[in-house]
Amino acid sequence: MTLLNPVFTSVIAVWRTSGWPPIAYNVLLTDVALLEYVGLLQYDTYNMMGWNPPPVQQKTGS
Repeated sequence: MTLLNPVFTSVIAVWRTSGWPPIAYNVLLTDVALLEYVGLLQYDTYNMMGWNPPPVQQKTGS
């Protein structure tokens, strides 16, 4: 069994300068996306349990 020797690369330097650290905008978008997913999950759960009211029929014409 041969062990690989460590190799120095510039991956960390590229990662640090690529804009990965979270900024307020990224945190905001993540929060909004998570809230949407939680809302969809809640809606589906309520549908499965029968807790959502039936859909309202819209009147067409005059």
